[in-house]
Amino acid sequence: MPKTNMTAATASDDRLMLEIFERLALAAGREVMRVFHAGCAV
Repeated sequence: MPKTNMTAATASDDRLMLEIFERLALAAGREVMRVFHAGCAV
């Protein structure tokens, strides 16, 4: 595989990993807030 294609594939993989990380971080933040609000309601 030429170096240009390898670099493009790596950049694409990096972008995908960043998107997955962002989704997980947002989901974790929502869960923390849900638990926090549930605890404050007691």
